[in-house]
Amino acid sequence: MSAVVVLGLVVTGLLLNHAPSLELDRSRVGLSWVLDRYGVDIEPPARGYAVDGHWLSVCGGELFLDDRPVTDLASLSGGVSLDGLIVAAAPAVLVLLDGQGGVIERLALDALPGRISEIARVDSGIALRVDGRWLASDVDLLGWEPVASPPRPAEARPLPADLASRITHRSRARQLSWERVLLDVHSGRFFGPFGPWVLDFFAVLLGFLALSGFWLWSRQR
Repeated sequence: MSAVVVLGLVVTGLLLNHAPSLELDRSRVGLSWVLDRYGVDIEPPARGYAVDGHWLSVCGGELFLDDRPVTDLASLSGGVSLDGLIVAAAPAVLVLLDGQGGVIERLALDALPGRISEIARVDSGIALRVDGRWLASDVDLLGWEPVASPPRPAEARPLPADLASRITHRSRARQLSWERVLLDVHSGRFFGPFGPWVLDFFAVLLGFLALSGFWLWSRQR
């Protein structure tokens, strides 16, 4: 048993010593039982926005295009297409994406006419509902003018169940790194409140064996 504990400490210690080069701090845990062990629980996204054959949704504080995490985003006000791009609107930011989920640009609140409650597609580009009124953009999303008649805003729809499940799994996995798991295994915390005490016992036991072995060797000398 002591040999197993020592071997585990050696392996985890070596991996942690080279964690940056192995990218363990960025490598995420996808094993459900490990995530359950840490109590990682993510609320599945119930609704999203269908845009050009894709789905926009938010889960675990991230924006997802289909089941691919794109960028940090706390909530979603809507999504539309614009000249081959996908525009995701949050209350304080606009995110422009390509069809593969690459972020082309993020427009923060200081570049917008105000906090966004809804978004719609119009002939000139896009329109945002800000403080109860609709404002349409120019081609470059730099100027905003009032809209004569309210456009039809993007509507949230229920996400397909299989897509919601994949998004939830990926979002859970992104909450935990392998470096954190190895640290907890190395210290014994992974095995519960008594884990560190068990490792302490084996550490003391191995120290006793080392000292007693040295003492016996010195007696023989």
